[in-house]
Amino acid sequence: MVSFKGIAILSILALGKVNASTNTDDDCDDDTTLSTAGHRPTGSASTSYSSTTTIITPSSAASHHLDDVEDADEIRLSATAQATGSASTYSSTTTTLIIPNSATSHIVNDSGDDDEVRLYLTTTLVTSIVSVSSSASSPVSTPGSQGGHAPKSCKAVAPPPAGRTCGVEGYINQADQSGRWPPQKKNNLKECATLCFSGPDCTAFRYRQDGNCQIFTQEFSSYGFNASTSGSYWYQKECFECSDDGTVLDIDFRDNDVSDWCLTDDVDDSFELDIQTADGLSSLRVRELATEGEAQVEYLTEFQVDAGTYEMVFNVRSNLPVGRQTGVPDTDFKLLTFYVSTNDRVIFETIPVDGVWNGGEGWYKFSSKFVVQRGEEGAATLSFAVHASGSQLDWYLGYLYINSV
Repeated sequence: MVSFKGIAILSILALGKVNASTNTDDDCDDDTTLSTAGHRPTGSASTSYSSTTTIITPSSAASHHLDDVEDADEIRLSATAQATGSASTYSSTTTTLIIPNSATSHIVNDSGDDDEVRLYLTTTLVTSIVSVSSSASSPVSTPGSQGGHAPKSCKAVAPPPAGRTCGVEGYINQADQSGRWPPQKKNNLKECATLCFSGPDCTAFRYRQDGNCQIFTQEFSSYGFNASTSGSYWYQKECFECSDDGTVLDIDFRDNDVSDWCLTDDVDDSFELDIQTADGLSSLRVRELATEGEAQVEYLTEFQVDAGTYEMVFNVRSNLPVGRQTGVPDTDFKLLTFYVSTNDRVIFETIPVDGVWNGGEGWYKFSSKFVVQRGEEGAATLSFAVHASGSQLDWYLGYLYINSV
């Protein structure tokens, strides 16, 4: 029977919290690296699951896989284990866990079986898995676990759903200005509805015939809507249905998770990859640590493309300050190159040009269309290159999507 000390260590590890927000070039070279999609809960503190989870591991794991590291504040343990729970399922994986040495646990339950230990954990399971290696291959992705930036095709629900405000002219209480986006100009009602569906927070929107469109994010009942002649027509989100069937990839970094990405550089330690916030937007950051060299950044989850025409849209910025004369930073985006590959061959590459200033301290939005020829369809990968600027810049990717057009 494994000792209580060994069991306690395992339970402590299962409850530990880790910030695993930086990937190194080793990740790109490891064919067994898994993306987080469909495999494991992860994230630097934003992804959590409240559930009862059973961790089953051979009893020998606690006794001979423990490795006390030089840092007295953390313990590392590697074990071959099977874990099941409402959040995820692992089978025959080698898992490395890092947790604070000061953590404690009193929820260990010994099953009485000499061959295994069962730990029953009812807790908020926050990221504690740093790396998982397996013989399984990376899955082809859905359009994106976060995303929400790709345009959707929207149409009004007919008949309008009961109990919802759909196309009713009126006004709301203006005393509280919170819970709303600034008004934007849209060409028509459908574009305003599409804007509502472009993010996770919209609950309703207001549209005027002059194209004025405004998004609201609180419960609609909290705004004190009054039906009256006003020129503003109000719609709750449920009045429309939108789909992103044409979107093959739609990613952003709201989950603060970098484990789906890896970086290689031609000069050791000349670049670094992590997640940082820029102008309030969680972004993938590539830092230039040297004045020369090139980094290749790869998205590890594949996506599916068929023969046809696609459009890639993304927003990027650097940490250059806004110019006093122009009001925008003098960023040379030609230092970046984006690629789409299938069958280990690049089928599309684009250098960002003719970008549109997207607000904030230098965000620019770029778009480029490309054609997937017959014979090029299949599982695709996304990557981009960063050429050193000589000024040790920080580069930020806010979001990227690819959809058929």
